[in-house]
Amino acid sequence: MISPDFPCATVPVETAAVRLLGLYEQCQKGFYMQRVKVYGGRLQTIQWRALAQLAQRLTPGTPLHLTTRQDLEFHNVTLDQIPILQKGLADAGLTTVGACGDTLRNITQCPCGGACSQSDDLTPLLDAICAATSQWNDLFALPRKFKISLSGCTKACGRPWINDLGFVALPDGHFQVIGAGSLGARPKTGIELYPRIPIQEVVPLILAALRLFHEEGDREHRHKARLRHVRERMGDTDFLHRLETLFQKEKAAISVNSADPPKASPPPQTSHLTFNIADGELNPEHLIELLDALGDGTARLTVGFEHDLHLYGFEAQKLPRSWQAAIGGPRIIACPGARFCSSALVETGPIAQAVREQLPNNSRVLVCISGCPNGCSHPTVADIGLVGRLKKVDGQRLPHFDAYAGGGHGKTPVLAERMEQALPLQAAAERVGRLAAERKPE
Repeated sequence: MISPDFPCATVPVETAAVRLLGLYEQCQKGFYMQRVKVYGGRLQTIQWRALAQLAQRLTPGTPLHLTTRQDLEFHNVTLDQIPILQKGLADAGLTTVGACGDTLRNITQCPCGGACSQSDDLTPLLDAICAATSQWNDLFALPRKFKISLSGCTKACGRPWINDLGFVALPDGHFQVIGAGSLGARPKTGIELYPRIPIQEVVPLILAALRLFHEEGDREHRHKARLRHVRERMGDTDFLHRLETLFQKEKAAISVNSADPPKASPPPQTSHLTFNIADGELNPEHLIELLDALGDGTARLTVGFEHDLHLYGFEAQKLPRSWQAAIGGPRIIACPGARFCSSALVETGPIAQAVREQLPNNSRVLVCISGCPNGCSHPTVADIGLVGRLKKVDGQRLPHFDAYAGGGHGKTPVLAERMEQALPLQAAAERVGRLAAERKPE
């Protein structure tokens, strides 16, 4: 298996190798985005501090960015800084390998797993999946990206319906398996692959699905290259039959009964605070202020899916004042947009701020804003979604937005419906306000 050279001494020339190292060129010439893989959104306090200090040293004045797959991103990194940054990440026990590119992306876990009263901690299972897939020969030669999520209970907070594979823990210790879904410009949610499988069969099923994708994925047309497109091309019946055949082979090859399966851990009783970070932009200085307050105790700070952070085992009154003010707040996800991304059509910061002014601070309606139809913020499964586009007005190409409403957050197969097309910025924000007032939160 060819593995990317991490930490790199020099940035590779080949685009595919650059992507596998979690790097994208920004729209600003000479600057890069470096994505960091955060398995299940979980970091040790020392790793959080290393991220903040690297951002302070290498990209001063630029926030860390939270993603919808529990990763973190550095922006405004120069070519000569990339090896230094990757070395610092490696020293902290972090990696960028597979954060981007045609490979298995970050494996996500619902942030409440192992903390809320109903949700199992699936970290042992996540570790077993990472160990098994890291040894798979074709991990870095997939037709396109492959995404896996874990949900610790039937609330499905891991958003299984928009992943290539989503595992939902059932009360009896088995898992429901959803698969072959994806979003993007033409979103389609997945289907139920198996109503229930035991935990020891999770890894063989993942290897079977990866093998099916590797063998049948479209390498000629990237817009038709996800596992979901394999399902559409084959038809659900043939797809499920082929997957089952490979699944049986993997179970036989692994000899699942020869080792103890990973075990889900019961949740402890602990306090839970949620911080919704505006535009996902995490100020390194504020982060260090929080880490200083947490000290060396048992508190856990976890990355969520909604530009949010979840703090377990710490009392709100002991937080710095700035972080006490950040508890709760509107649930607004906005991708970086044209500020950094070369694919984006519009800036997302101004529309996000305009929407924020339309919502009460205690609003629980999920609003997702994307700077282009690729939909990285998941607008087509949100309570309310905005997708940026450009429209010519009096000879000028100005930002406008299509509005969507009624999505199931990826926790159900329900996609949002398009309500309006090509709304100018302020009209789009006001439309969000009216839709939010009409809707009940999840």
